[in-house]
Amino acid sequence: MERITSRQNALITHIERLASDPSYRVQRGEFVCEGEKLLREALASGMTVQSAVFHEETSLTAAYTGIGREVCVPASLFDRISTLKHARGVVFTCAIPPEKPAVFPHGQVLCLDGVQDPGNVGTILRTADAFGIDAVYLVGACADLYNPKTVRATMGSLFRVPVFRTDAAGFLAAMEEAGLPVYATALASDSLDIRSIPLAPAAVVIGSEGAGVSPFLQAAARARVIIPMRGVTESLNAAVAAAVVLWSMQNAL
Repeated sequence: MERITSRQNALITHIERLASDPSYRVQRGEFVCEGEKLLREALASGMTVQSAVFHEETSLTAAYTGIGREVCVPASLFDRISTLKHARGVVFTCAIPPEKPAVFPHGQVLCLDGVQDPGNVGTILRTADAFGIDAVYLVGACADLYNPKTVRATMGSLFRVPVFRTDAAGFLAAMEEAGLPVYATALASDSLDIRSIPLAPAAVVIGSEGAGVSPFLQAAARARVIIPMRGVTESLNAAVAAAVVLWSMQNAL
């Protein structure tokens, strides 16, 4: 395995920039992941793993094949490229996969409208994977899908769940073409109990943490829906709300 000791090494500076610069990720068509579990998930899912940088003290749980370039580095360099404190694993890069045509075998889609927290977006993708959702659409000012925090929060689900980034009009056009009714979650007096809505087939929109679903998507939706709550708080964290919606969608099948 190749060994790198210089912090000026091109691979090290490349990984640092991929982790911090969204436009550079797009330009290079590559993003950063971290951890041996994610590496196993990436390889098992057929992702193109361009490079892997191992901490020199890492004890690997398996031998890996299919990695473009493998190097090891001392702790001082690994700490520069790792987003975790005192990490002792692997940081690797994957090629951003080309967007595939949307296919909806069950007719169930989740749309995130301006959900800006990377942890929330990643957690929602992980939950969508668990419930077998057909696709997730990112609309508006959503967190970058390939932000290291988003990637880490998906726990590997990023490699399996079809994700599409578009604008609100593009999302509505895709749902019309697929024949899926759109419902928007909203804290409104005319919102319907989500348990009363047939969510198979359906697309449900979850709004941003602060502003909720945009007025444009609310107006275009077949109906506004709400998760009934008995307590005092008026709203749920976006990831928690999405989990309840996804559970409801699964039960509609």
